[in-house]
Amino acid sequence: MHHYTSDPEQASSLVLLVAGIIIYPAMPEHREWMLSFPSEYLLGLLRLSLMIPFMTLCFLKSVRYYIPSSTLSLTS
Repeated sequence: MHHYTSDPEQASSLVLLVAGIIIYPAMPEHREWMLSFPSEYLLGLLRLSLMIPFMTLCFLKSVRYYIPSSTLSLTS
């Protein structure tokens, strides 16, 4: 008996994996690009991966600074 999960991250990863497995043999002209990422792409990906959590952290810190904590609480 199989247990299928409804986790969206696992589902999207599975879709990308299946698409990659299908596209790799079907489109040989794109194999070189898929297997060798340019360094500029990897550097941009690293910047983006670091910038999003940093900006989220700064936003959360600024919200706590400018909005009183009594306004943020869910209980009255």
